[in-house]
Amino acid sequence: MSGLIFHLIAHTHWDREWHLPRATFHARLVPMLDDLIERLQADAGFRTFLLDGQTVLLEDYLGVRPERENDLRALVKTGRLQVGPWYVLADELIPSGESLIRNLLLGTADAERLGGRLDVLYSPDAFGHPAVLPTLAREFGLKYGVLWRGLGGEPGQERDFFRWRGPDGRDILLWHLPPDGYEIGAGLPGAGARLPDIWTQVRATLVQRAAGKHIPLFIGADHHAPHPTLARLRDLLADLEPASSFRILDVAGRAWHARAAQAAARASGAVVGAPGGAARGAGPAGRKPRSAACPRHRVAHAGPLAISRHDRGMYRGRRLVRGRASPHPSGRVRR
Repeated sequence: MSGLIFHLIAHTHWDREWHLPRATFHARLVPMLDDLIERLQADAGFRTFLLDGQTVLLEDYLGVRPERENDLRALVKTGRLQVGPWYVLADELIPSGESLIRNLLLGTADAERLGGRLDVLYSPDAFGHPAVLPTLAREFGLKYGVLWRGLGGEPGQERDFFRWRGPDGRDILLWHLPPDGYEIGAGLPGAGARLPDIWTQVRATLVQRAAGKHIPLFIGADHHAPHPTLARLRDLLADLEPASSFRILDVAGRAWHARAAQAAARASGAVVGAPGGAARGAGPAGRKPRSAACPRHRVAHAGPLAISRHDRGMYRGRRLVRGRASPHPSGRVRR
Protein backbone atom coordinates (compact mmCIF):
# COMPACT_ATOMS: atom_id res chain seq x y z
CA MET A 1 0.00 0.00 0.00
CA SER A 2 1.45 3.37 -1.04
CA GLY A 3 0.45 7.00 -0.62
CA LEU A 4 -0.25 6.50 3.08
CA ILE A 5 -0.83 9.31 5.56
CA PHE A 6 0.66 8.65 9.00
CA HIS A 7 -0.60 10.83 11.86
CA LEU A 8 1.97 11.12 14.66
CA ILE A 9 0.16 11.49 18.00
CA ALA A 10 2.35 12.41 20.97
CA HIS A 11 1.01 11.16 24.29
CA THR A 12 1.72 9.52 27.63
CA HIS A 13 -0.17 6.86 29.57
CA TRP A 14 -0.18 7.54 33.28
CA ASP A 15 -1.27 5.13 36.01
CA ARG A 16 -1.71 7.15 39.21
CA GLU A 17 -0.81 4.03 41.19
CA TRP A 18 0.50 0.77 39.80
CA HIS A 19 3.72 -1.11 40.60
CA LEU A 20 4.81 1.88 42.69
CA PRO A 21 2.82 3.91 45.25
CA ARG A 22 0.72 6.85 44.14
CA ALA A 23 3.09 9.32 45.83
CA THR A 24 5.98 8.07 43.71
CA PHE A 25 4.11 8.46 40.44
CA HIS A 26 2.84 11.86 41.59
CA ALA A 27 6.42 12.96 42.21
CA ARG A 28 7.24 11.96 38.63
CA LEU A 29 4.12 13.58 37.15
CA VAL A 30 4.96 17.11 38.31
CA PRO A 31 8.35 17.47 36.55
CA MET A 32 6.99 15.72 33.46
CA LEU A 33 4.19 18.28 33.16
CA ASP A 34 6.57 21.14 33.99
CA ASP A 35 8.68 20.10 31.01
CA LEU A 36 5.66 19.51 28.78
CA ILE A 37 4.23 22.99 29.40
CA GLU A 38 7.58 24.62 28.68
CA ARG A 39 8.05 22.63 25.46
CA LEU A 40 4.57 23.40 24.17
CA GLN A 41 5.11 27.08 24.89
CA ALA A 42 8.56 27.24 23.30
CA ASP A 43 8.29 24.87 20.32
CA ALA A 44 5.61 25.58 17.71
CA GLY A 45 6.62 22.40 15.88
CA PHE A 46 5.53 20.36 18.90
CA ARG A 47 1.93 20.98 18.00
CA THR A 48 -0.13 19.02 20.48
CA PHE A 49 0.00 16.44 23.26
CA LEU A 50 -2.60 13.90 24.41
CA LEU A 51 -2.73 13.68 28.22
CA ASP A 52 -4.15 10.15 28.46
CA GLY A 53 -7.84 11.05 28.32
CA GLN A 54 -8.19 11.74 32.08
CA THR A 55 -8.38 15.13 33.80
CA VAL A 56 -7.37 13.81 37.24
CA LEU A 57 -3.73 14.17 36.18
CA LEU A 58 -4.16 17.93 35.96
CA GLU A 59 -5.94 17.96 39.32
CA ASP A 60 -2.93 16.18 40.83
CA TYR A 61 -0.53 18.58 39.13
CA LEU A 62 -2.35 21.77 40.11
CA GLY A 63 -2.43 20.58 43.69
CA VAL A 64 1.34 21.13 43.65
CA ARG A 65 1.62 23.85 40.99
CA PRO A 66 -1.52 26.03 41.33
CA GLU A 67 0.36 28.94 39.76
CA ARG A 68 0.48 27.05 36.42
CA GLU A 69 -3.30 26.98 35.93
CA ASN A 70 -3.31 29.92 33.50
CA ASP A 71 -0.57 28.25 31.45
CA LEU A 72 -2.64 25.07 31.28
CA ARG A 73 -5.78 26.99 30.34
CA ALA A 74 -4.01 28.66 27.43
CA LEU A 75 -2.70 25.35 26.10
CA VAL A 76 -6.01 23.50 26.52
CA LYS A 77 -8.04 26.32 24.97
CA THR A 78 -5.86 26.37 21.84
CA GLY A 79 -5.86 22.57 21.49
CA ARG A 80 -2.16 22.21 22.22
CA LEU A 81 -2.91 20.09 25.29
CA GLN A 82 -5.75 17.57 24.95
CA VAL A 83 -7.58 16.68 28.16
CA GLY A 84 -10.58 14.52 29.11
CA PRO A 85 -13.19 13.31 28.42
CA TRP A 86 -12.80 11.03 31.47
CA TYR A 87 -12.06 12.17 34.99
CA VAL A 88 -10.07 8.97 35.47
CA LEU A 89 -9.59 5.99 33.16
CA ALA A 90 -11.73 3.14 34.48
CA ASP A 91 -12.06 -0.61 34.14
CA GLU A 92 -15.37 -0.31 32.35
CA LEU A 93 -16.79 -3.75 33.17
CA ILE A 94 -16.29 -3.44 36.92
CA PRO A 95 -18.04 -0.19 38.02
CA SER A 96 -21.72 0.50 37.45
CA GLY A 97 -23.11 2.51 34.56
CA GLU A 98 -23.86 5.29 37.04
CA SER A 99 -20.16 5.47 37.89
CA LEU A 100 -19.17 5.70 34.21
CA ILE A 101 -21.67 8.51 33.66
CA ARG A 102 -20.41 10.49 36.62
CA ASN A 103 -16.84 9.86 35.50
CA LEU A 104 -17.52 11.44 32.10
CA LEU A 105 -19.59 14.25 33.60
CA LEU A 106 -16.81 15.26 35.96
CA GLY A 107 -14.12 14.88 33.30
CA THR A 108 -16.12 16.99 30.88
CA ALA A 109 -16.71 19.69 33.50
CA ASP A 110 -13.01 19.79 34.42
CA ALA A 111 -11.91 19.94 30.78
CA GLU A 112 -14.39 22.66 29.86
CA ARG A 113 -13.32 24.72 32.87
CA LEU A 114 -9.76 24.58 31.55
CA GLY A 115 -10.70 25.44 27.99
CA GLY A 116 -12.11 22.45 26.13
CA ARG A 117 -12.66 18.71 26.12
CA LEU A 118 -11.11 16.00 23.99
CA ASP A 119 -13.98 14.93 21.73
CA VAL A 120 -12.87 11.31 21.49
CA LEU A 121 -13.82 8.49 23.87
CA TYR A 122 -10.23 7.52 24.61
CA SER A 123 -9.92 4.29 26.59
CA PRO A 124 -6.57 2.66 25.80
CA ASP A 125 -6.09 0.35 28.76
CA ALA A 126 -9.44 -1.04 29.94
CA PHE A 127 -9.66 -4.85 29.89
CA GLY A 128 -13.07 -4.96 28.25
CA HIS A 129 -15.91 -2.64 27.25
CA PRO A 130 -19.68 -2.81 27.76
CA ALA A 131 -21.96 -3.21 24.78
CA VAL A 132 -23.52 0.14 25.60
CA LEU A 133 -20.23 2.04 25.24
CA PRO A 134 -21.20 3.63 21.87
CA THR A 135 -24.47 4.80 23.42
CA LEU A 136 -22.63 6.26 26.40
CA ALA A 137 -20.28 8.09 24.06
CA ARG A 138 -23.10 9.58 21.98
CA GLU A 139 -24.94 10.72 25.13
CA PHE A 140 -21.91 12.93 25.75
CA GLY A 141 -21.63 14.16 22.18
CA LEU A 142 -18.69 11.90 21.34
CA LYS A 143 -18.76 10.43 17.83
CA TYR A 144 -15.30 8.87 17.84
CA GLY A 145 -13.38 6.41 19.97
CA VAL A 146 -9.91 4.93 20.44
CA LEU A 147 -9.53 1.58 22.24
CA TRP A 148 -6.84 -1.04 22.70
CA ARG A 149 -7.23 -3.83 25.27
CA GLY A 150 -10.46 -5.77 25.60
CA LEU A 151 -11.17 -5.72 21.88
CA GLY A 152 -10.04 -7.98 19.07
CA GLY A 153 -10.19 -11.56 17.92
CA GLU A 154 -13.86 -11.53 16.88
CA PRO A 155 -15.22 -11.43 13.31
CA GLY A 156 -15.31 -7.88 12.04
CA GLN A 157 -12.47 -6.75 14.32
CA GLU A 158 -9.55 -7.61 12.08
CA ARG A 159 -8.95 -4.09 10.82
CA ASP A 160 -7.93 -0.95 12.65
CA PHE A 161 -10.92 1.23 11.89
CA PHE A 162 -14.61 0.40 11.99
CA ARG A 163 -18.01 1.45 13.18
CA TRP A 164 -19.24 0.08 16.53
CA ARG A 165 -23.00 0.13 16.94
CA GLY A 166 -24.62 0.08 20.37
CA PRO A 167 -27.86 -1.70 21.38
CA ASP A 168 -29.94 1.42 20.65
CA GLY A 169 -28.59 1.73 17.10
CA ARG A 170 -26.25 4.68 17.70
CA ASP A 171 -22.63 4.16 16.80
CA ILE A 172 -19.14 5.60 17.01
CA LEU A 173 -16.25 5.54 14.56
CA LEU A 174 -13.62 3.53 16.37
CA TRP A 175 -9.89 3.20 15.85
CA HIS A 176 -8.46 0.06 17.42
CA LEU A 177 -4.84 0.34 18.51
CA PRO A 178 -2.42 -2.34 17.19
CA PRO A 179 -1.19 -5.29 19.28
CA ASP A 180 1.60 -3.16 20.76
CA GLY A 181 -1.03 -0.62 21.74
CA TYR A 182 -0.24 2.99 22.51
CA GLU A 183 3.47 2.12 22.76
CA ILE A 184 3.76 1.20 19.06
CA GLY A 185 5.95 4.22 18.25
CA ALA A 186 7.68 4.73 21.59
CA GLY A 187 10.94 3.18 20.40
CA LEU A 188 11.31 5.31 17.26
CA PRO A 189 14.46 7.41 17.72
CA GLY A 190 14.81 10.94 16.43
CA ALA A 191 18.29 10.20 15.08
CA GLY A 192 20.69 7.34 14.50
CA ALA A 193 21.16 4.32 12.30
CA ARG A 194 18.55 2.20 14.07
CA LEU A 195 15.54 4.16 12.80
CA PRO A 196 15.12 2.43 9.38
CA ASP A 197 14.97 -1.07 10.88
CA ILE A 198 12.63 -0.05 13.71
CA TRP A 199 10.36 1.84 11.31
CA THR A 200 10.17 -1.15 8.96
CA GLN A 201 8.76 -3.29 11.78
CA VAL A 202 6.37 -0.62 13.07
CA ARG A 203 5.14 0.17 9.57
CA ALA A 204 4.42 -3.49 8.77
CA THR A 205 2.34 -3.87 11.93
CA LEU A 206 0.29 -0.76 11.17
CA VAL A 207 -0.20 -1.24 7.44
CA GLN A 208 -1.32 -4.88 7.54
CA ARG A 209 -4.33 -3.84 9.67
CA ALA A 210 -5.09 -0.57 7.93
CA ALA A 211 -8.62 -0.17 6.59
CA GLY A 212 -7.59 2.94 4.65
CA LYS A 213 -4.68 5.25 3.98
CA HIS A 214 -4.99 7.33 7.18
CA ILE A 215 -2.99 5.61 9.93
CA PRO A 216 -2.45 7.00 13.46
CA LEU A 217 1.00 6.43 14.93
CA PHE A 218 1.03 6.84 18.72
CA ILE A 219 4.35 8.12 20.09
CA GLY A 220 4.55 7.52 23.85
CA ALA A 221 4.36 4.93 26.62
CA ASP A 222 3.67 4.36 30.31
CA HIS A 223 4.90 7.30 32.41
CA HIS A 224 6.95 8.67 29.53
CA ALA A 225 7.88 12.27 28.97
CA PRO A 226 7.15 13.64 25.48
CA HIS A 227 9.33 12.42 22.62
CA PRO A 228 12.36 14.75 22.66
CA THR A 229 12.53 15.40 18.90
CA LEU A 230 9.10 14.73 17.43
CA ALA A 231 9.39 17.17 14.51
CA ARG A 232 12.79 15.72 13.65
CA LEU A 233 11.35 12.20 13.74
CA ARG A 234 8.59 13.25 11.34
CA ASP A 235 11.15 14.65 8.90
CA LEU A 236 13.33 11.54 9.09
CA LEU A 237 10.35 9.26 8.44
CA ALA A 238 9.38 11.41 5.47
CA ASP A 239 12.90 10.98 4.08
CA LEU A 240 12.69 7.21 4.55
CA GLU A 241 9.31 6.99 2.83
CA PRO A 242 8.84 9.90 0.42
CA ALA A 243 5.74 8.34 -1.16
CA SER A 244 3.83 8.74 2.12
CA SER A 245 2.90 11.74 4.23
CA PHE A 246 3.76 12.20 7.92
CA ARG A 247 1.83 14.69 10.03
CA ILE A 248 1.90 15.69 13.69
CA LEU A 249 -1.77 15.66 14.62
CA ASP A 250 -4.07 15.62 17.60
CA VAL A 251 -6.11 12.50 18.25
CA ALA A 252 -9.39 14.45 18.20
CA GLY A 253 -9.04 15.88 14.71
CA ARG A 254 -12.57 15.52 13.31
CA ALA A 255 -11.21 15.94 9.80
CA TRP A 256 -8.90 12.94 10.33
CA HIS A 257 -11.71 10.69 11.54
CA ALA A 258 -13.98 11.74 8.68
CA ARG A 259 -11.25 11.23 6.06
CA ALA A 260 -10.31 7.87 7.58
CA ALA A 261 -13.94 6.70 7.48
CA GLN A 262 -14.30 7.73 3.85
CA ALA A 263 -11.04 6.07 2.89
CA ALA A 264 -12.01 2.85 4.68
CA ALA A 265 -15.40 2.84 2.94
CA ARG A 266 -13.76 3.23 -0.47
CA ALA A 267 -11.27 0.47 0.30
CA SER A 268 -13.73 -2.12 1.60
CA GLY A 269 -17.13 -0.99 0.30
CA ALA A 270 -18.32 -0.08 3.80
CA VAL A 271 -16.96 0.70 7.21
CA VAL A 272 -16.82 -2.57 9.07
CA GLY A 273 -19.40 -2.98 11.82
CA ALA A 274 -18.37 -4.48 15.12
CA PRO A 275 -20.53 -7.36 16.38
CA GLY A 276 -23.17 -6.65 18.98
CA GLY A 277 -22.65 -7.21 22.68
CA ALA A 278 -19.84 -6.36 25.03
CA ALA A 279 -16.24 -6.30 23.81
CA ARG A 280 -14.46 -8.90 25.89
CA GLY A 281 -11.75 -10.13 23.56
CA ALA A 282 -8.55 -11.63 24.89
CA GLY A 283 -6.78 -8.66 23.34
CA PRO A 284 -3.05 -8.11 23.03
CA ALA A 285 -2.23 -9.39 26.48
CA GLY A 286 -3.70 -12.78 25.61
CA ARG A 287 -5.98 -12.97 28.63
CA LYS A 288 -9.56 -12.14 29.48
CA PRO A 289 -10.48 -10.10 32.53
CA ARG A 290 -12.29 -12.20 35.10
CA SER A 291 -15.16 -9.71 35.18
CA ALA A 292 -15.83 -10.27 31.47
CA ALA A 293 -17.10 -13.79 32.08
CA CYS A 294 -20.20 -12.55 33.89
CA PRO A 295 -23.22 -12.10 31.55
CA ARG A 296 -24.69 -9.37 33.77
CA HIS A 297 -22.11 -6.91 32.41
CA ARG A 298 -23.99 -6.89 29.13
CA VAL A 299 -26.93 -5.06 30.69
CA ALA A 300 -25.73 -3.57 33.97
CA HIS A 301 -24.69 -0.36 32.26
CA ALA A 302 -27.87 0.38 30.34
CA GLY A 303 -30.29 1.62 32.99
CA PRO A 304 -28.61 4.78 34.29
CA LEU A 305 -28.03 6.16 30.78
CA ALA A 306 -31.53 7.61 30.84
CA ILE A 307 -30.40 10.26 33.30
CA SER A 308 -27.33 11.57 31.54
CA ARG A 309 -28.89 13.91 28.99
CA HIS A 310 -31.86 14.98 31.13
CA ASP A 311 -29.95 15.70 34.33
CA ARG A 312 -26.54 16.69 33.05
CA GLY A 313 -26.71 20.05 34.77
CA MET A 314 -27.06 18.38 38.18
CA TYR A 315 -23.49 17.03 38.00
CA ARG A 316 -21.51 20.18 37.45
CA GLY A 317 -19.94 20.30 40.91
CA ARG A 318 -17.56 17.83 42.49
CA ARG A 319 -19.77 17.52 45.58
CA LEU A 320 -22.48 15.48 43.88
CA VAL A 321 -20.16 13.36 41.79
CA ARG A 322 -18.10 12.39 44.81
CA GLY A 323 -21.09 12.05 47.09
CA ARG A 324 -23.62 9.27 47.31
CA ALA A 325 -26.53 8.98 44.93
CA SER A 326 -28.67 6.27 43.40
CA PRO A 327 -30.81 6.08 40.26
CA HIS A 328 -34.50 6.71 40.90
CA PRO A 329 -37.06 4.65 38.97
CA SER A 330 -38.21 7.86 37.27
CA GLY A 331 -34.76 8.22 35.73
CA ARG A 332 -33.78 11.09 38.00
CA VAL A 333 -31.14 10.94 40.68
CA ARG A 334 -32.06 10.58 44.31
CA ARG A 335 -29.53 12.33 46.57
